Amino acid sequence: PVISTTNAPHSRSSRWAAGILSGCVGLISDAHIRNTRDFTEKVRKSKAKGRLLSLDIKSLYPNVPVDEAIEVVRTYSTGPNPTFKNFPISPEIFCELLGGIMSFNQFTFNGNFYRQITGAP
Repeated sequence: PVISTTNAPHSRSSRWAAGILSGCVGLISDAHIRNTRDFTEKVRKSKAKGRLLSLDIKSLYPNVPVDEAIEVVRTYSTGPNPTFKNFPISPEIFCELLGGIMSFNQFTFNGNFYRQITGAP
């Protein structure tokens, strides 16, 4: 399920971090599709033969391995020639912030408070 984190304790820091990470999308893979128009254009230009298959991923966000995802951000934002260069703070501090955001994903449902313990919010 997708959980609404509107007005959650970390919602402002989540939006800030997401804005920074959105600038990194597509930098390490050319498989990223921005929108329907981009998808249509890529299919039109493709020289691949065969049938097109569409799949739906069950529980995508709850199954994201958070520690590994943060490690990818750390790997591509540090070192002598980082791929991700748009961080307004130290990449290490940014990764710590991501860990906090992912660890304390709290939400309410039917008047009860819950905390998501696995995956991305």
